[in-house]
Amino acid sequence: MQLSKQDWVTVVTRIFFLALPFLYFPMLTEPVMLPRQVLLNVFCFFLVLLLLFSGEKLMTDRRFFTTRLFLSCAGWILANILSGIFCINSAEWMAGLSKYILYVLFFMMLSVYLVAGKTDTRELTRSIILFAFLTTAIAGFEIIGMIIRSPGLSWLNLDTISSSIADKNLLASSLFLTFPFLLSAGSLGTSWKKFSTGIFTVQLIVLVIIQIKAVLLAGIIFFVVLFFYRKDFFRDEKKRKKRKTGNTPLYLLILILAASGLFAFNFFDNTFVQKVFAYTYKFHAVGTRLELWENSMGMIGHHFFTGVGTNHWQVWFPKEGLSKFSESVVHGISSYQEPHNDFLRVFSESGVMGFLFYAAIFFAGIHYGIRLTRNTTDKVMKRQTILFTATLIGYAVISLVDFPLAGIEHNVLFFTILSILTAGNLQRFNFPVKMWQVKKKLLVALSIILVLCFTVSCFRVNGEYHSEKLNRALKSGDWNQVLSEKENASAIFYNMDHFSTPLAWYSGVARLNKGEVKKAATELESAYKIHPYHLRTLIDLAGCYEKMNLHKKAIDYYEKAMEISPDFRESRLELSRAYFNAGDFQMAFVSISNCKPDTMDYAYMKILNSILEKKNMSMEEFMAEYKKSADKE
Repeated sequence: MQLSKQDWVTVVTRIFFLALPFLYFPMLTEPVMLPRQVLLNVFCFFLVLLLLFSGEKLMTDRRFFTTRLFLSCAGWILANILSGIFCINSAEWMAGLSKYILYVLFFMMLSVYLVAGKTDTRELTRSIILFAFLTTAIAGFEIIGMIIRSPGLSWLNLDTISSSIADKNLLASSLFLTFPFLLSAGSLGTSWKKFSTGIFTVQLIVLVIIQIKAVLLAGIIFFVVLFFYRKDFFRDEKKRKKRKTGNTPLYLLILILAASGLFAFNFFDNTFVQKVFAYTYKFHAVGTRLELWENSMGMIGHHFFTGVGTNHWQVWFPKEGLSKFSESVVHGISSYQEPHNDFLRVFSESGVMGFLFYAAIFFAGIHYGIRLTRNTTDKVMKRQTILFTATLIGYAVISLVDFPLAGIEHNVLFFTILSILTAGNLQRFNFPVKMWQVKKKLLVALSIILVLCFTVSCFRVNGEYHSEKLNRALKSGDWNQVLSEKENASAIFYNMDHFSTPLAWYSGVARLNKGEVKKAATELESAYKIHPYHLRTLIDLAGCYEKMNLHKKAIDYYEKAMEISPDFRESRLELSRAYFNAGDFQMAFVSISNCKPDTMDYAYMKILNSILEKKNMSMEEFMAEYKKSADKE
């Protein structure tokens, strides 16, 4: 049996959404994002090729290319392209740009197919309900398995619950984006409605357990919007009388149980309830977010118009200072990859123009939803547009305090909602329709862009695979393996791993441990060019120069490290040693005076005694001077 174009789109779309939750590759440093990005790329490529080689003319509404949503998306992409002029690392810029281009091309192609009638909202809803079922089921089994394996629930770790999305924040926000599809399943028939109600109920339980405050807040806003439009949720007066409450008692019961759990926290010790609801009282995450936003605002202040470059927030983050963060960040052992605010990320990376266009995408989507709700007489469409509008408002709140822009499935769901709203607006309002045949030249251009995006993704998948092996070799001290895996991972579109560590740093450390100081310095110089604010690179490069008796160069790089992390004791001691070896005893004294005295610290005492000897100062005089200086502060 030969399938029509619409049948092909339906089948492949269903496969796409069914495959998304299962793409998890633990052999990669980041096991989720890149594999799903490749899948999205392949799906978009299929949509383009289906038009290119089917031989059938596709007529769509020309007005789509002048809609606010499409123009906002195009402006956002343009801002990201322009940000590449000022970026430090072109490989990272290209990686971020290719991902954003995929989001917009997905939105564009899906909208064109919807307007042309080659797919419809009902089929998309079915596919997303199945996606929601799989994602929720995986999370549910994960929670059950954790409870079974936890003796007495004593080591239950809710932070590890992530389904197949690798992060519980991203899990929660992806579940939230499926709400409108689950709650509008009544139009698909009784079986789909019951199925979706069950999924939605389990989702609420999962969200209560994992306690992601951003999503809980978005959920409250979502239901407030639905309450505002409550009268439009009933198709006619007869059904309104029969269904005065619908599923409200069930969801109210879940909320009552959740509230009861919060009170139970005060009465039970070392129980599941305590483990779950302890997360409600974790306020340190709020403080960390504020500190991350402070660094983001610093980037925006220095690069207001141009931005620092797409996918460069994590590169510039250390430059704005690390003193206010945890010890592991201060010491350069770990770093943050997300500011936990997508709007600040976009602003800092692509400048004010990128921020305005990205915000305009949300405003345009919400405007389309409100407009359709007010003007449509179709009860099913009205109900679904209300759900979409409530979801977009809630998702904007999540984006203000989290990082769903990083998730592939999040943007697939987000832009699917936008595509449905765009198509609905074009089909509903009686403007002069300007039908337009999709040109082959446009499809060929899109194919070339998608091939380039696919190439970037493939290079990065290979890089992530070898980076994972590289990290294991580093931990085991296998320096030859480190050098080998670094060469295998390096590529034109991949020179820095998922943790923002230049690959050349790994080979530099390996060379240093093998005693090849000059070669190590060369590798670390390359790492510095790739990421000039990577703390360990600065310190290790300075150490190489110090071993080569290039004291001035060593001092320069230690000073750069101190600008980033002035509270890093090890680096300050090495700076003091470099000044001492260079013969500048006064600066060596000033540098070590900024370290808190610790007579049990052998390295500290060794440097200090050498400096005090040169200055003819006793330990008692030094301690008195230090105490006097500390009292003034």
